[in-house]
Amino acid sequence: MLRPAKFDYILSSQHLMDRQTQELHAWNPDDRSLNIFVKDDDCFTFHRHPVAQSTDCIRGKMGYSTGFHVWQLEWPQRQRGTHAVVGVATKAAALHVLIVCNRLSLQFYCILDMDDGYMAFATDQHYLGVAFRNLQGRTLYPIVSAVWGHCEITMKYLGGIEPSPRPLMDICRRAIRVEMGRHRLHRVDELRLPPPLKRFILYRK
Repeated sequence: MLRPAKFDYILSSQHLMDRQTQELHAWNPDDRSLNIFVKDDDCFTFHRHPVAQSTDCIRGKMGYSTGFHVWQLEWPQRQRGTHAVVGVATKAAALHVLIVCNRLSLQFYCILDMDDGYMAFATDQHYLGVAFRNLQGRTLYPIVSAVWGHCEITMKYLGGIEPSPRPLMDICRRAIRVEMGRHRLHRVDELRLPPPLKRFILYRK
């Protein structure tokens, strides 16, 4: 499993993330189950009341439709119970995709790449790999589901990287291929271009 370079970049620059931005990506006190409340003195942490026979969820304030994003969750293992899950959800759906996190360490990272359409998880020691794919075309919010009474879960946004503009060479290649059409790509060698550019147009090394 290849650890994304963007993930390491965000971890190395998380000290640059200001609190105001983190608060914009914190838990949403207006989008939660009634048995959950966001703490007055810590907007990054919510508390669940000890209500039996109930599964309670809360979403984050910010939804993501593009870019590469990382947030850190802190969830003590002794407070997870039998159905501790974390993932992402649409605004309309009750739940979208969730992963059981009972075996993850106290602190772990959620990685959401909306450009490539996947969600992955990591700890400080290990990149755990991709859990879900094909997430493009939606706006997704971080979400957790908790059953343990008096559990407290902290989420902090560490940063994001928006998609870069397409390189000019890629745009030119696409323009040439569209102009020629698929049925004439075999005639690229007839163009008055250096051999390296001809290979580039044909996606050859």
